[in-house]
Amino acid sequence: MTKIQILAHFIDGITGGNMSTASAYIADISRPEERARNFTLVGMAWGLGLVLGPALGAVLGQLNLVAPATIYLPGTSVELAPGGRGRA
Repeated sequence: MTKIQILAHFIDGITGGNMSTASAYIADISRPEERARNFTLVGMAWGLGLVLGPALGAVLGQLNLVAPATIYLPGTSVELAPGGRGRA
């Protein structure tokens, strides 16, 4: 593994990007009659992210090795900021 891959795994680990966290959040905020629909939407978004995220990173990486980080870093910074949209 390269240093960039190790750094990417580290960042993913500290930001808690996993399906169980998303599922628990959906279970907590959804009304019972909307829960199945919301779980479906989260699953669809997760699947799209698994396919489109690496593809977008590969396309941007062909332009410049720093381009993927330049695109993804602002969104990650908003998530990690105190009171960011990632906070409940």
